[in-house]
This record gives sequence, structure tokens and C-alpha cells, in this order.
Amino acid sequence: MRRACRITLKFATAKKNRSINALLQAYRAAVNFYIESLWNEKGKLDKETFDRLPSKNTRLSERYKSAALRQALGIVIATKKSAKALKKPCNMPVFKGEAILDAKFVTIEESNLKDFDLIIKLSCLKKNHRIIIPTKKTKVLNKWSNFDDAKIIQGCSLTENKLTLWINIPEQPLKEEGRSLGVDIGVNKVITTSDGNLIGTEFKELRKKIQRKQKDSKACKRALKERDNFLRFCINQLPWKEIKFLAIEDLKNLKKGKSSLLL
Repeated sequence: MRRACRITLKFATAKKNRSINALLQAYRAAVNFYIESLWNEKGKLDKETFDRLPSKNTRLSERYKSAALRQALGIVIATKKSAKALKKPCNMPVFKGEAILDAKFVTIEESNLKDFDLIIKLSCLKKNHRIIIPTKKTKVLNKWSNFDDAKIIQGCSLTENKLTLWINIPEQPLKEEGRSLGVDIGVNKVITTSDGNLIGTEFKELRKKIQRKQKDSKACKRALKERDNFLRFCINQLPWKEIKFLAIEDLKNLKKGKSSLLL
């Protein structure tokens, strides 16, 4: 079972942050190049598709180019598959998100430094060079790390100012005691439980707030972050320690709803 934990990069120096930002800029450009290419002409994880982006047109290493192609291919397949399932037309996506990097690019080590718990070693645009970033574990990471045989996966999801680590924990035994609970998901009330509790009654106003914001503006991004934090808060209100079995409906349109909210 894999769990994700966000880690701050605020302890990186200004120079290191510039290197990370330059890497992300080049990586996103490569992903978008491959998305456009794959959108117009089918391809796969092979040399022919890989060579559509000439090395002279990117600052990325061959390994980073390969990672960009893999991520672009996943985005194109998922977008077209979703459109087909929904029986709706779709536009070519534009990638602005996180770079998904494996152990070829990222090494995570325990730190011996006084004020830091972890050391992140990240390959950058400079050949044979890794950025060394000290950082601290979070409460969430410590929680999952406390499970027997828990192990941090070498790799990360990277964006400006933060990265997401993954930790593998063994499958936990099913609870033998507790009650069953059913939940219904809505846009006026985020969660309605089978025992009559209403959770997240303010969500409708939050959705309207997002709709009033200009797409891709700073205010819109703040509102989207507020939405995500609110949804997490609502989920945490469920009586998890008392539940043995939870029945829940399809959640795929919870953030979107009938009004086609910005994602």
C-alpha cells in the first residue's frame, strides 16, 4: 500500500531553487512537446517516438527526455480514455503540473544534520550533478513511517517549493470490530452519512467562489487550494476509528460537479 507525503523545499538556497525551476521549465516544455506530437500522431515508449524531440531543442538529458515522454504518453492516454468513457469531445491538454521522477533522478537519505531529518539528492540540468537539499519530515510522513516494514520509495513528484514522497507500508489486516457506515456525496452537502449526519454544508458557496475567479489567476489557485483543504477536512470528520466497513458512491465528479468547476 502506497501513501503520499508532501515535503517542503523551503530550506533550499536561492541558487538551488533557480536550478529546480529551470529543470521544471525544461521538463514541462518537453512533456508538452510530446503531448502535442502524440495528440496528432500515435506513438509509444520507443526510440522512434523519443527522437521526435531533437536533443538540440531541449536542455534535458536523455533520461529526463525519456521520463517526459512517459508522462506525456500517460496524460494523452488518460485524457482520451476519459473523453471516450464520458462520450464527450476533448481538447489537447497542456501540462503545468508535477514532474514524476523515479530513482534515476532522486535519492532520499536520512540526515545526520542537526536541524534536518532528510536529504534529497536531485539530478538537475547540469550533467553528472545533483542538487543536495536538506529538509524535515512531516507529521504525516512520521505517521506512515511508524508502520512495521514501512519504506520510503526512491523517487518523487516535483514542483516549485515542494515535492511529494511516497512510502510503501504493508497491507493492514481488516478490522474485525466496528460498525458499517454508508455515505452519499453531494454538492450542497459534501457528505451525508447513513446515520443522518451532514458534513460540509458550506461547499456550495465555496464552489461559487471558485467560479467567480478568473481561470489560472492567483485568486483562483488560492480558492482551489481552499477547496481541496476543505474536502480533506470533511473526509477527516468521518468516525474512522469506529468504522469497520464504509460504503461510498463514485467520487469522480466531486470536485467538478454539474457546473464544470475549474480543476
